[in-house]
Amino acid sequence: MESCNYPGFLAHKAQHALFTKKMREIDGLHSKGCANTKDLVRYLVGWFTLHISHDDTAMGEFLLKNITRETSPLEFEIR
Repeated sequence: MESCNYPGFLAHKAQHALFTKKMREIDGLHSKGCANTKDLVRYLVGWFTLHISHDDTAMGEFLLKNITRETSPLEFEIR
């Protein structure tokens, strides 16, 4: 994302950092026997549904339009 100059890179990275923080909090609660499984499932479904359907889709569309062999270390066929 960063090497392709994705304009939403910092916001996207921040979303993942918040997700990681939330998962660590839930893991800590689980270790103490205090985690609520319904809340965890609800959070994960929301995260994956909204994040993938909106944020990852927007990023993917940007990358498909803007990626070049010079900006990506991956070998692929440009459409």
